[in-house]
Amino acid sequence: MNISMKKPFQSASRWTIALLLGLGVQTAWAEPPAVDAPAARFGFTKVIVKDLEKPAAFYKAVFGMREMARVKDGIDAKTPIEEIILSVSGNIANEPPLVLFKFLGKKPPKDTDTILGFIVPDVDAVVARIKPAGGKIVAPPRDDLAHGVRVAFATDTDGRLMEIVQMLQSKK
Repeated sequence: MNISMKKPFQSASRWTIALLLGLGVQTAWAEPPAVDAPAARFGFTKVIVKDLEKPAAFYKAVFGMREMARVKDGIDAKTPIEEIILSVSGNIANEPPLVLFKFLGKKPPKDTDTILGFIVPDVDAVVARIKPAGGKIVAPPRDDLAHGVRVAFATDTDGRLMEIVQMLQSKK
């Protein structure tokens, strides 16, 4: 792993750095963004699904997500879509929601380039809920003490890869 710490941002906590390392992120802490966009922030993740109900039930059962809204609209007049907006906290103003996105009348792409990452208090408890909810375990939970995390990999009902991370308590 190639990590370079030029000018660490003051707001980067120890667990954030551990999470990045635990997720295998290769990063260099550089200068702040060149664009002055103080109001910009990450807003949401959309995943394209074949069926809205099956993955919605999966994320509710496994991660305790709540349905915040359903949207039936269109990208344009020829491309109708439907979405289910999910959140763990129920406060999408402070938590980026997960949006399940379905093209109506059009097949979704065969492969996905999205890996969803969840930080949870108990990886083993979450993993125990995956199979009954229709998902599959790719790699069972394991401790990665070098990065201070317990991690597992699984797929959802559409075969989308998820990394499930539990931050381990540091022993001081």
